Amino acid sequence: MRKITLLSILMAVPFFGLAQGPWEFTGTEDGWSRGGGCTAATGATAWTLTTNGGNNPNFTNESAGVDADANTVAAVTLRLSAGGPTYLRLRIQKDDLSGFVYKTVVLDPTQTDFVTYYIDATDSNWSGTENNIRFQFKDNDGTNSGTNHSTTGETIEIDTVEFLPSIPATVQNTYTFDSSEEGWDDTIRCSVAANNGNLEVQLAGTGTPGDTNNSKVALNSLYVIDATGNPYLHITLKNNTNDDQLKIVYPDGMGGNVTVTQTISTNDTDFVTYDFNLGSNPAWTGEKAGVELVFDDTVGQEGNGLFEIDSIVVDNILSTSDNSISSFSVSPNPADTFIYINVLNGVINAEIFDITGKKVLETNRLIDNKLDISQLRSGVYLLRVTDETSNKAVKRIIKQ
Repeated sequence: MRKITLLSILMAVPFFGLAQGPWEFTGTEDGWSRGGGCTAATGATAWTLTTNGGNNPNFTNESAGVDADANTVAAVTLRLSAGGPTYLRLRIQKDDLSGFVYKTVVLDPTQTDFVTYYIDATDSNWSGTENNIRFQFKDNDGTNSGTNHSTTGETIEIDTVEFLPSIPATVQNTYTFDSSEEGWDDTIRCSVAANNGNLEVQLAGTGTPGDTNNSKVALNSLYVIDATGNPYLHITLKNNTNDDQLKIVYPDGMGGNVTVTQTISTNDTDFVTYDFNLGSNPAWTGEKAGVELVFDDTVGQEGNGLFEIDSIVVDNILSTSDNSISSFSVSPNPADTFIYINVLNGVINAEIFDITGKKVLETNRLIDNKLDISQLRSGVYLLRVTDETSNKAVKRIIKQ
């Protein structure tokens, strides 16, 4: 529908042209031309470059007409086949025409769906109206130049190219830290790193009496949480410190903050899930940015150990820790096409929620407790099951 709407607008007022973008490649190159290292073919919804053994596939627009002062971020939505290039460079012509500067982003060919990659174009040469713009595909070697990509037969499906004032925030309600910190940054007296599927928060307190300065991590500006209809935050963690309080802090929309506090166990031997009701305050609504986790100690002896956070989930489920169905398991997990839901009593209803908290699948008809998930996109989901005695339970599943 998005592409059809744009096409209708262009047909109605063709004199505006395609300059400035977005360029959506609906059956056309949209003013872009392929360079060396590839062949090209238009499609109904994407423009496909296929590597041909030459160095560094690329595509260029010499009349892009981008307002560089107002738009400092390049956004390219594409899908790579296996073995495809792992580095994308935006080429910017220098003002004195003496050469070019390059801005870069790392690509992930293992993703099976379209991904939007953002390149910060901020540079003294990125100003005024930029016409001569090229995107070049290479391989990532840890340097700004990258290394040549010269294999053959991989495809690069380009869905959209556009230039934006800033990187838009991603709405995400489930954080599992399988490969990155997913937007959670250290802000005060700690360091964070994704490791072994956990967000590891290393506190920098002294662990001595009189140390009352809290440690804090916060969700950065690239992510927001959809609070509307999702009042509960569930955090599963292992506390290896003496800090005995966890606080969730979020903006109230009027220049202040709302703080929700729970007492937590200390020096854990296993992971524990805590459920916070953030929706008891009417300020918890809309897309919430800047949510913070504050680690505190009631006796003024701030810890210096490690918090291991397995997951953070925001949804409309009262509790994920107090599952009332015994012997509840899901297999296989991760799964590609089907999962089997194993419970002591029969399943009468199964619901699946995506990372934003949106329900994407529901059924009350399972044959041999088998659930078809083949239509779901790859990613992390929450499965909520109701058994024949009306008990409920929730598990995280991964769709490959």
